[in-house]
Amino acid sequence: MQLAAFNGVAEMTFRPTNCPYCGSTRIIPVVDGSLDIRRLTLAAQRKIALGGSFAICRGSPVWACADCEMPNSDPQFVMPADPADCEEYENEVHSAFRSYEPISESTLQQLRGRNLLITISRQLFSGEVDELQFRLLGAEFKVDTIRNGTVVKVESNSLFTRDRFELMRGVVCESQIEGQNAVWPIRIGTSDRGIVAASHATSDTIQVRIVAK
Repeated sequence: MQLAAFNGVAEMTFRPTNCPYCGSTRIIPVVDGSLDIRRLTLAAQRKIALGGSFAICRGSPVWACADCEMPNSDPQFVMPADPADCEEYENEVHSAFRSYEPISESTLQQLRGRNLLITISRQLFSGEVDELQFRLLGAEFKVDTIRNGTVVKVESNSLFTRDRFELMRGVVCESQIEGQNAVWPIRIGTSDRGIVAASHATSDTIQVRIVAK
């Protein structure tokens, strides 16, 4: 498809085939507006990405990755000058909202926790890193990226708050079997070295590592 651009903004837009950041083929529409329960639910189910309260306008990203949540800012995939050229995007938005069904608050929180754990892990886990360790420290948590048993980098910022850690911890299950803790990891994804999964190390630590070939 040929795209005519004006000031770097494409005059037509279509859905990208994959995410330029993580390679995922799960591409979803970005939706603006207030954070009502429908938007929060659909975002937790990875059917839409939240674009904030500001209206989507010409040049705004309209597609995002369902796995790493990064918006695609490539000029050929942003909102064109004429919204009529964005029919596929509009159809995807309408389809997502038509699929909405209410879910319980606990299910919503579990989805949000799982998505957050997957997103942060995808952003930080790489071929050079063998393990991630999420450590709760007071009101926030930090993430150690570990290679060959040695911490190579510590990630921390104001977004890593305790409540977000609790959301993630809530989806990594632990149970008692014959008086011992049995950890049931959740699958994050795969790498060329095996399955990447998250589990509790202690009550204030979550580990993300390769658990099987």
